[in-house]
Amino acid sequence: MYIFGLTSEGKKPGQNEDSFLVGKKVYSSGSAEITIAPPFFAAVADGVSGETSGEVASAMALGVLSGIKPSEKTDFAALTLSVHKFLKMQGTLKKLENMQTTLCALAFTSEKGGYAVNVGDSRAYLWRNEELTKLTKDQSLAQLLFETGQLSKAERESFAHKNVILPALGNLTAEPVPDVNKLPELRSGDVIIMCTDGVSDYVPHSDAEYILALPEKLSARIEKLFQRALMGGSKDNITVLGILI
Repeated sequence: MYIFGLTSEGKKPGQNEDSFLVGKKVYSSGSAEITIAPPFFAAVADGVSGETSGEVASAMALGVLSGIKPSEKTDFAALTLSVHKFLKMQGTLKKLENMQTTLCALAFTSEKGGYAVNVGDSRAYLWRNEELTKLTKDQSLAQLLFETGQLSKAERESFAHKNVILPALGNLTAEPVPDVNKLPELRSGDVIIMCTDGVSDYVPHSDAEYILALPEKLSARIEKLFQRALMGGSKDNITVLGILI
């Protein structure tokens, strides 16, 4: 599999609280181009703003996953909760209590598939047949209100508190509940996009589909998604990862 990833503080002042993982390496700045074969994890993590040391939390969570080789026997929910407990413990030891992060991880157990694991509102999408389809579901207040019929789809997208998420990894007062789903059977030529909300909140779905349909290298299309997020007014850190099957 060919992977191109990019992470940046974007227009948000201060430190980049995003990180991404491919295999055994965590990236907290710049770009990376990798060719890798399963089994491995690819993941993005977004340190929770307003809490302690989000940049430490995101990199530390991915660092735990970097040492693990996923398989069909892996209990991904239990593994994710062990990362949560590790963050809580390290936060106490390093006086960084309540450092938190989202996690969107794909565990590729073979060339044809694997599992999606999600806590928070970072996302994974499948690009196939000129269509972009979400592989993960946001764990957010907006999504919860949508599912209970209190917000329409349009209202969900413009909800004033759309960045309020359910308990993230490292939360001291509530346990996260990881979403774990088996990936659809992957085909040669599929592209998986992973990103933090610095992309998904600022790049309209139709624009993302237009960019991904361009007859360009995957790395160029990923860079265009990054630039479109900036043009869309993103004031958040920006991380986007493209995986060519």
